[in-house]
Amino acid sequence: MKDLMPPARYVETINRWMRTNQPILFVLTSAGFEINTLASIESFEWKETAGSGDIAYTLKLKKYRHYGPRRVVVTADGSEMKKGKKGRANDRQIPKTYTMVAGDTLWGIAKRFLGSGARWPELQKLNRISDAEIRRLPVGKVIKLPAGVKADA
Repeated sequence: MKDLMPPARYVETINRWMRTNQPILFVLTSAGFEINTLASIESFEWKETAGSGDIAYTLKLKKYRHYGPRRVVVTADGSEMKKGKKGRANDRQIPKTYTMVAGDTLWGIAKRFLGSGARWPELQKLNRISDAEIRRLPVGKVIKLPAGVKADA
């Protein structure tokens, strides 16, 4: 067994651990149970016992829990699933409309939302856009999208 340090040295060490706000490994083994966990030091109070050079102390610990990002598995349908747990249902609302911005055309919107630019006549018919209006669609015009479209915007 190693030689013991003076009690004041232990007090300095525990105070230093407390100041760093880092978790410590707390290990306690007895006949009845065993504790081996990370903990943070919440408080440390001590006093010297009369004339012996020993100290009496009170130490309050709090179990330390790691936090941070968790690994997830992305499934084929693009949803995320935590390891070992069933994934959450995709309750994201798919827009039923699209607001035009500068440079948009029905061809571009059809390609983006319907998968093929050649489907632009569907948008024209659904939105009752005349042939004369197609070349000069205003920025900010709200375009209805067919039901069941997977919108990415």
